[in-house]
This record gives sequence, structure tokens and C-alpha cells, in this order.
Amino acid sequence: MNIEDSLRDALRPQDPGAQFTARVMSAVGAAPRRRARLQLPMALAASVVATAVGLGLLHSQAEQRRGEVARQQLVLALEITSEKLNQVQQRLVRAGNEENGT
Repeated sequence: MNIEDSLRDALRPQDPGAQFTARVMSAVGAAPRRRARLQLPMALAASVVATAVGLGLLHSQAEQRRGEVARQQLVLALEITSEKLNQVQQRLVRAGNEENGT
């Protein structure tokens, strides 16, 4: 007999017997009752955590959007200020040139 035949024989399905099946089925039958008592509280706790995380993410995104809008407004204000200062500087240069007669 070669190794493949030995493995095939060792891995062939076998009936575990009625007593083993009865023990497994009784243990499986008892587990859902224990789990059922915890399912609702655990589901509620998971819902609360998921809601809190979701709200935290929404708040963070809203803050980020507000920050971006504020940044854009600041850049625009600085551009306008720079343009106005350039206009004032040009007027001062012109006024200085007129006083000097050039």
C-alpha cells in the first residue's frame, strides 16, 4: 500500500456514532439559548457604537469642509487686499512723480 492509499483511507469519512451525535446536538441546542440572551444587548451596543462613529465622521467632515471654505475666503481676501494695496502704491508713485515734475 502506498502513501496515497493510506491517506485516502485515513481521511475517508466515518460515522462518529449515535452517542457522539447526541452529545453534539444537545450542546448545540443549549448554545443558542445562552447566546439569545446576549444577542439583543450586543446588537444594541453595536448600533450605538456604529452611530457614534458615524456621527463623529460626519462632524469631522463638516469641520474639514468649513475649514476649506474659510481657507478659500482668506485667500480671496488676501488677493483683494493685495490688489488694493498695489492700486494705492501706483497712485502714490504717480502723485510723487507729479510733485517732482516727471
